[in-house]
Amino acid sequence: MRTIVTALVLSVVATGLAGSVPASGAATGAAPAAAIDCAVSMASVGDDGHYRSIGVSVSTTRPPTVTDFGAVSGLTSIRSLSTGSFDADTMIPEDWFQESTHLGTGTNVVFQLTARADNDGRRATAENLASRWSGFRRTVMASSLLPTRYLYALHDNGSLYRYVITSGTAGRPVLTGAGRVAGFGTVRDMTLIGRTPQYDALLANTTTGRLILIKIPTTATMTATTTTIRSRTWQAFDHLALGNCATPSGGTVTTLIGVNSASGEAYAYRMGFVTNSSTPIQGLGRLAGTWHYPTLASVFEATSHPRGA
Repeated sequence: MRTIVTALVLSVVATGLAGSVPASGAATGAAPAAAIDCAVSMASVGDDGHYRSIGVSVSTTRPPTVTDFGAVSGLTSIRSLSTGSFDADTMIPEDWFQESTHLGTGTNVVFQLTARADNDGRRATAENLASRWSGFRRTVMASSLLPTRYLYALHDNGSLYRYVITSGTAGRPVLTGAGRVAGFGTVRDMTLIGRTPQYDALLANTTTGRLILIKIPTTATMTATTTTIRSRTWQAFDHLALGNCATPSGGTVTTLIGVNSASGEAYAYRMGFVTNSSTPIQGLGRLAGTWHYPTLASVFEATSHPRGA
């Protein structure tokens, strides 16, 4: 029997925000209930080539839990690391494992990265899947038990590309182009915030300061609609990551992490279900620790997906 390991609990304390980072959305809606706890699990490959899992939990004043898996074997270059899919089996001690899988891009390749912890220790490996992938600077993997898995890839030419992920020989991922939409040249980062059988939803920020929701229907022809959630002050973050949880009443609450890797600062926010500019956003304060991460990606359990939009 397989048991999926749950994420750490996040209970962040609301504090004041400093600098030019966005404060809160109190002017456009009441903040979600402060009693709701929602963890954020992340991963990064650093300048040293090491894969690290990062967990934010308990309080903004407590540093994140960082686990180093060592240098990624087989990784020659990295430009983006996509959303991670986490799987685990802890029922039989001698066979237990925890494993995260990502897609990502290097200077000219798309690769699959697998980080595994078990009785033999921790390690991370990468395998190149295809070449001619130059110019892709941000990737998001939309996966779960839904029938179709997608990779969304933001190109330097300002287009957002979609690829269908299927299993090839020995389970090796195969990516097939499934459309593109122009007009995303100002996007700094994007992360998966919602998956349904009808659409995928990405939360993104722009160099002009907007926080936006990108909805992409799961139709054969790729289209995308963009909705402004906030119109200014979000340009400082080069990384966005989130955790998404259900409330006791059946609603949804999202914890958003915004990272400025140049300054090494990160800030936490609590958001309601994301729809438009009336979406409530509550600033929770600056996170402890130093956040100099050249790549950063959210990690979700393999049998679930966010439903925050």
